[in-house]
Amino acid sequence: MLIAGWHAVDRIGPFKSYKRYAHPAYPIAGELRLKDYSVPWWKFVLPPGWRDFRGKAVPEVSAWQHYQCNHHVMSDLSKIDSAPVFEIRHEDFIQDPLDTVRQIFMWAGLGPDPVAEDFAGTLPKINATSGVPASPDGLYYPSEVRAAIVDLPQLKDLAGRMGYAL
Repeated sequence: MLIAGWHAVDRIGPFKSYKRYAHPAYPIAGELRLKDYSVPWWKFVLPPGWRDFRGKAVPEVSAWQHYQCNHHVMSDLSKIDSAPVFEIRHEDFIQDPLDTVRQIFMWAGLGPDPVAEDFAGTLPKINATSGVPASPDGLYYPSEVRAAIVDLPQLKDLAGRMGYAL
């Protein structure tokens, strides 16, 4: 979805007054002269090593962003006692945020919270991209995703630690 997000210009969910990426914080993408992206705004996380992507393509940048974020999360999690950790799969939260919020509250020993449940039940569908069909396996830009995975072999190990198989 990161690749699709880099190319997205549509509006997000019911919040019609906000464009999805209307106020990006980093006007540096233009100076990197990415192969397939001419907008000056860098999207999503700005991980260490971002300057090394001069002349690269959005799938390579997206794979690096994904790797850096999840690598640091997994590294930090390995340093703490697992007892106070409740793991949530991104896909499960996106599929059913209300049920996920209820599970979190139950795990934490808290009673139901109507405000949190109402919020979770009305979250906008942000992982949907207009105009770009998903492949049968649910990927947007599948050939670009697969190429980026091959180009960043660290992703295979990380995916395994996160419970995914590439």
